[in-house]
Amino acid sequence: MAESDTISNAVKLIGELAIVPGTSQFLDGNITSGAVHAALGLASGALLGIPGIILIAANSYSQSVSQKGLYDHVKDMIPDIRWSAAETPTAPRRATKE
Repeated sequence: MAESDTISNAVKLIGELAIVPGTSQFLDGNITSGAVHAALGLASGALLGIPGIILIAANSYSQSVSQKGLYDHVKDMIPDIRWSAAETPTAPRRATKE
């Protein structure tokens, strides 16, 4: 089972880089997501060149393999500082009179 997953992921990755971004989505049966990634890949390739195509292909592959896009992976890596600030307030406390 693990070997077939590895082969499937390799085929998806090769398809993303060699054919068109969104290939892994098409192979998973996600036609709409695949079409969006293909369109975005072509547009970003026209605007940003190879780095744009690689970025869209990486996002498509990431969504296919882990069901999370690149934005979600980056968001999970960066700690949410709003919660830590609320837990450890830095404002000085005032003494209260009894």
